[in-house]
Amino acid sequence: MRNKYKWVYETSKKQFTILYVLYHQWYNKVTLQNALQLFEKYPKIIREICNTTTDKYDFRNVRQILYKYMRKLKVYQRRAKHHYMNEIRFNVVADWVYTRKRTCIGDLKETVLQFM
Repeated sequence: MRNKYKWVYETSKKQFTILYVLYHQWYNKVTLQNALQLFEKYPKIIREICNTTTDKYDFRNVRQILYKYMRKLKVYQRRAKHHYMNEIRFNVVADWVYTRKRTCIGDLKETVLQFM
């Protein structure tokens, strides 16, 4: 079975690296037209850029918008990684308890993960 949090971590990591590379491509040639071309696959970013920027070379606003979305992806990535690591820790403890006591603690998974 595929772990949901591992999948979220991997996809958010890929999205972050793509957005990071696009940001640096935009940074090398700062124009509003260049930003609209590079981020055409991100409609939320384009919508926010069009709503907030008025100047053709409005570097600061575009940079703040991109940073906001990059931070959001980083938060998703960290949160998913922590959830995934907690599940791995619980599985190790559950295996250890099962080998020692021959009892399954899988029913307590949700309760234990709340404390981690």
